[in-house]
Amino acid sequence: MIRYIIRRLLLLIPVLLGISIITFALMRLIPGDPARIMAGERATEEQVQRVREAWGLNKPLTEQYLIYLGKVVRGDLGKSLKRNEDVVTEIRWALPTTLELAFSAMFVACLFGIPAGILAAYRRNSWWDLTVMTASLVGISMPVFWLGLLLIYFFSLRLGWLPPSGRLSIGMEFQPITGMYMLDALLRGNMTVFVDAVKHMILPAFTVGTIPMAVIARMTRSSLLEVLRQDYVRTARAKGLSEQLVLTRHALKNAFLPIITVIGLQLGSLMVGAILTETIYSLPGIGRLIIDRILSRDYPVVQGAVLFFASTFVFINLLVDISYAYLDPRIRYQ
Repeated sequence: MIRYIIRRLLLLIPVLLGISIITFALMRLIPGDPARIMAGERATEEQVQRVREAWGLNKPLTEQYLIYLGKVVRGDLGKSLKRNEDVVTEIRWALPTTLELAFSAMFVACLFGIPAGILAAYRRNSWWDLTVMTASLVGISMPVFWLGLLLIYFFSLRLGWLPPSGRLSIGMEFQPITGMYMLDALLRGNMTVFVDAVKHMILPAFTVGTIPMAVIARMTRSSLLEVLRQDYVRTARAKGLSEQLVLTRHALKNAFLPIITVIGLQLGSLMVGAILTETIYSLPGIGRLIIDRILSRDYPVVQGAVLFFASTFVFINLLVDISYAYLDPRIRYQ
């Protein structure tokens, strides 16, 4: 297991290297001069040139990339061209919002997706099965930005049940600890803030969690159907065990292996998929940070955030693979 983990971590190096090259190149292909943006529209050419020299933007692209790569190896993602702050600091400031959104969306996806898939498999070819499969198809096909605007229109503007944007209501005083407001409110025992934070997170969580919910429901159904056809399940039923015991003790544990894979992959995708959702609901997370800095041509922040997303995705996949050995003792990593 240790050798397997080390090998996977070493494979992370070429993956991140390739991502850094692609991100570096794509950012330079975007029209617009960051030096001109920083200097201002009325700046002279001499002032713009001084900004280029100060930030090393006048050097060849190959040299710029090698300088950037050398800093990344030392753990330095550079400084923001817009705010002159460390990229790590900006990511650390925006990360709690993205994590809160991703975990809330995954909680919603698992809360509804897994039971729906189990019932669809247990009652195969019934009206419930047809409903779950139809709803999952609609959920996978629905664009996130369109669903977000639709939810805001109905539940915020028309019905007035939930707030349309932000993390807390205006005027509510609260001193966060970790930056994840729901967790911080529980740690401080402030239920008023907790309820308000939950209300603000419901619509974003459902918006970004719809696609994972549909994927998890379909995977749960297909995996459980395959397990229920196995000989040991028929043997358990022949022994007189109740259907509930057969399902919970014998079928679900083995059926969860592919489900966990999907959950891990979808959790990594939620981090990336939060870009549109954070923009729609005005959430100050990493996704919205990337959008703002792309518009201002802030190369270091965008490159650092993309590297962070890539590293998170790979590490989540590694944790999923390691969990296999716990769920199924027959699995051994070489």
